[in-house]
Amino acid sequence: MNRDTSLANIYRKLEENNADEAMKLLEQHVNLFPNDPEGFLLKGMLTIQRESAEGLNEAEKLFQRVLELQPESLLARFYLGHIRIDQNKPEEAELILTHVLEALPKDDKELRPDTLLFLGMAQWQQGDRYGAVESWLEAYRIDPESKAIQEILKEAINEYGLPKAKSREEDDREFFQLSQVNEYLSLRNKTTFDNDEEMEHVINQIDSYWEQILEPEAARFAEMTTEEKITFFKLHHVPFT
Repeated sequence: MNRDTSLANIYRKLEENNADEAMKLLEQHVNLFPNDPEGFLLKGMLTIQRESAEGLNEAEKLFQRVLELQPESLLARFYLGHIRIDQNKPEEAELILTHVLEALPKDDKELRPDTLLFLGMAQWQQGDRYGAVESWLEAYRIDPESKAIQEILKEAINEYGLPKAKSREEDDREFFQLSQVNEYLSLRNKTTFDNDEEMEHVINQIDSYWEQILEPEAARFAEMTTEEKITFFKLHHVPFT
């Protein structure tokens, strides 16, 4: 049996959703054609679906083998980034997935949205909520029909259209903080702070105002609609000095 016939049989089983038979054929394929990166790639893609530590470790070795045979394989690198997320190694995942994004054509609509999806997961794991949502929104712009992207954005964005904090109370506080920062900059005809010291000074004043004036009212917020809270916050203005 030649390589193409072997791969055709494997793809046929995959199209039939017969993963077990496909894996058996892949075992034979990689033994017959040990220098074929496509065989190791397909085997890795099936192995990663086990969703176990053992499966992840085996899949990692398979994708590393793909890169030995085909160093330019972005799909293998993408799956390694996927594995790093599942291994709770978001810093490594971000580096790998950023490399994939930079190497992909700007108009790619196949791998780019999924890469952005997993990049966002890596950023979220590291506490970079805004970076994560930005990645997911970019993925959505490329593939608005993706259910996975739709769901993750639904879970990640709060009632104010901002990345969710750890609690609804923190969502309220962060929205007020951002609205007051925008007010401060607008009154001074600026779009950014002049330096970190100015930013810290302004944030401290906003936090102080929240703790002294608004935090005692926080129990009422749970009974308000989003529109009511926004209207309420607009009545308050931090007396910046």
